[in-house]
Amino acid sequence: MGATEPARALGEDTLQRSRRVLGPDDTTTLLAADALTGALPSDVEAEAARALGEDTLQRCRRAFGPDHPATQGADALIVVLVQLGRAEAARALGEDTLRRCRRVLGPDHASTLRLATDLSFARVSVGEAGPARALAEATLQRCRQQLGPNHLTTLLTAAILVHVLGQLDEAEPAQVLGEDTLQRCREVSPDHLVSRLTAAGPTHAWNGVGRQSRLALRARPRFSAAAGCSARST
Repeated sequence: MGATEPARALGEDTLQRSRRVLGPDDTTTLLAADALTGALPSDVEAEAARALGEDTLQRCRRAFGPDHPATQGADALIVVLVQLGRAEAARALGEDTLRRCRRVLGPDHASTLRLATDLSFARVSVGEAGPARALAEATLQRCRQQLGPNHLTTLLTAAILVHVLGQLDEAEPAQVLGEDTLQRCREVSPDHLVSRLTAAGPTHAWNGVGRQSRLALRARPRFSAAAGCSARST
């Protein structure tokens, strides 16, 4: 938890200040709450992360309207729900939020692609490897086109697809994609969690990639959440 504690302390301080100065429903406050949801230690404070994520999602929907994608809160909450064994709820939230994102922001928006990655993870977590594969493959293609092959969301999507392929007993394509993803991760940052989740090698990495992907999804920067939640639906 070494790197998590500073992020958590900063997140708690930022959220407290934002609530006091800007109010609980301000976009900056909601973004800070979403960031803290992802920064709370995995496996230690998952319930606290869930409560914060649900509160953030409710506030975002109330502030921006029921038809808004409301990616803040939903983004991290989907992953937290999977972690708590509530994968069905995570999938339902992911499908609803992704549908809203596609309609309001378009299929290639960074927030839409991030939500599609979350939903791919939720689908495989409920045993829907086939639908998870279809979504992950389509999302990976869009991520490469719109964000670039070495973007964090692209690498996370690729890592989740490796896990899905492993669930489908497609070891060879999983290994090919996994090795390519690992090489790209190392070029970006050898010490990044996405690099570590694929570093165990073809015989072990694919078995553990699910949990590591969950950690990486929660740890990723929330750089595009503000744009996703502050855009008004038309």
